[in-house]
Amino acid sequence: MALPNISDQQNERLISSDFGIADVQQKESTVKYVDDVSRNKSVEQNNLQSITSIKSTDRSRPQIETPTSVVQVGFFEGARQHWNYGHIFQSPVSPRTCKCTSYERKFDAVVTLEKNEARTGKYELLFIPHDVSVSPMKHHVWNKILSVAPPHQRRVYATFEGSWKLRHLAASLATPYRRKAFHWSLTHHSRSDFAQPYGYYQPFQVSKTSTKEKPLKNWAEGKSGFIAWMSTWSQTSWKRANFVEKLQKHIPVHFYGHQYRDCPRNSKSCENKIRGYKFYLALENSCCGEYITEKFWRTLSWDIVPVVLGAQRDDYERLAPPHSFIFIDDFSSMADLADYLRLLDKNDNLYNEYFRWKGTGEIHLNYPPIHEKSVRSKTPPEGFFYSCSAVCRVSEKYLSIQEPHDSLRVDHQPKSTNVTYFDPNVNWWCGSCQKCGKHQWVRDFNL
Repeated sequence: MALPNISDQQNERLISSDFGIADVQQKESTVKYVDDVSRNKSVEQNNLQSITSIKSTDRSRPQIETPTSVVQVGFFEGARQHWNYGHIFQSPVSPRTCKCTSYERKFDAVVTLEKNEARTGKYELLFIPHDVSVSPMKHHVWNKILSVAPPHQRRVYATFEGSWKLRHLAASLATPYRRKAFHWSLTHHSRSDFAQPYGYYQPFQVSKTSTKEKPLKNWAEGKSGFIAWMSTWSQTSWKRANFVEKLQKHIPVHFYGHQYRDCPRNSKSCENKIRGYKFYLALENSCCGEYITEKFWRTLSWDIVPVVLGAQRDDYERLAPPHSFIFIDDFSSMADLADYLRLLDKNDNLYNEYFRWKGTGEIHLNYPPIHEKSVRSKTPPEGFFYSCSAVCRVSEKYLSIQEPHDSLRVDHQPKSTNVTYFDPNVNWWCGSCQKCGKHQWVRDFNL
């Protein structure tokens, strides 16, 4: 059996019981990710303040008892074919008011779902959602949105999808609009103005358990299943289902979803079934920068070792807990991957090495939990860009760049004249998608 093709430095990190250096690197990258990495340090600091202040109050500052501003926020829904999030929550009430609190102020954000492009000029913040149910906007729609937009308006490219699924929308955006359609971005990627990842790992400032000690718990105990995969039948950039079918010729993969074993997606009953496996195939639908979805983060939270293909290894190394996953493209063949999984299955000590990170940090899930009650709700869940927490974060940044005369914002220019724009075709977003894998046996599954 050939060992995974990793460098000596990476291998030293994987097998070492001393995670000191890795912890420092991990903390730096996680702080960068969690704190909404932006294009400059001042923006990053503003974002960090807006995240924390919405949920807490700075007692060292005088408390503001009444709202000092009202921000008019629109979500342009004129290009939507149907509501795409019915499996999570129903279309929100419109208009609705979000009560926002920051270090500097209390304010209201009045949120409206707007279908008419001619009325978008009345909003100070205009979110333009992007997902698979949104059609490319015609030139006359963009012309109207831009022609009625006041100088102080800020438009936000907002999505919960990966960039590969949105490539047709980016490609349809004509050159004249690319450089002025959006001011800010809200995506899963850490380079967005407002990063909203599917999940993240946050190291503890002080480890709760010594990583030099052997794990006290046998994480293999009670797991009778070997490896599982949930089929979602979504469009992919590579032959994912074919990959799993061929892997099944080497090891017993249990399929869930649709015509396979009954396991309603995102259900508690499905979670309980999958928790009984040692490994889970967390295979993304495409291979794009930092595209690490809830498949991966939920698997970690369920105390299962994820076997992954999607983002680059460097992305996983930077964002995930140390030595917590198995990267498919590390192996020289599918047979070698299968042999390594069998080795871990038979050796509890080796398997438990993938849980040595426990006690050094914790997993946070931004993908909303799904249950019957939440599906019927018209309140967007936390961690979703329609939610009040997201609206308040963006609104706080908007207010921070305006003149202090809130009631006269329409007549005032922003304090900063250095207006920047977001192009969805930028290298780190739609430009980051590539063929999956570096080994030829993996690349053979690309479309």
